[in-house]
Amino acid sequence: MTEEEAIGLAAGMLVAGHETTVTQIEFGLLSMFRHPQQRERLVGDPSLVDKAVEEILRMYPAGRRLGRHHALSKDRRDHRGHAYSRGEQGAC
Repeated sequence: MTEEEAIGLAAGMLVAGHETTVTQIEFGLLSMFRHPQQRERLVGDPSLVDKAVEEILRMYPAGRRLGRHHALSKDRRDHRGHAYSRGEQGAC
């Protein structure tokens, strides 16, 4: 691997890690806004932070939002109750 390739790989990993972290923080904030009673409980008892983070990561796993292209041999294919068209992306 050349130095230029290594720098490119490191930059890509930095950006990917940053985006994932920011997205998880956003989902954490969204959870707090959707569940104000739980937010108040968390504010009142900071020892619950670790469990709250685990629950947010369970509810909103980072890899779940990766898009995938579906390779189709025909124009449409049904999979688990959803009809996919050629080139359509689905969430995994």
